[in-house]
Amino acid sequence: MFLQQDTPKSAAAAGGVYAYKDWRAAPDTINVLLEYPSEESCGTEGRLPIDRHHYKSHPAVKGALPVVVKVEDPDMVFAHVSNFLVCCRTHLGNVAYMEKHRIDFDPQREEILPF
Repeated sequence: MFLQQDTPKSAAAAGGVYAYKDWRAAPDTINVLLEYPSEESCGTEGRLPIDRHHYKSHPAVKGALPVVVKVEDPDMVFAHVSNFLVCCRTHLGNVAYMEKHRIDFDPQREEILPF
């Protein structure tokens, strides 16, 4: 089962075979951009990235120090590794690379949306 906050809603990828000029079909260089809903909020007053260990408020004022709030659950490593494995299973980055366009994903239906 996919959790909406743990599943990317879209993916875009670019890369190719640049270092090894041989028979391989998989890229030796790839950049993947996965878009997650609401993991970072940006606005005119600053930005607020959120991860599994803490959130950090970055005010837009030059020289202002960020405010860090740590997560209370000490076993977030398990949740992070579990999320990584879910992302690997979905292969959105690989699909976006092969299709050569952005891929949108519906986590409720667990389907790639039509382009």
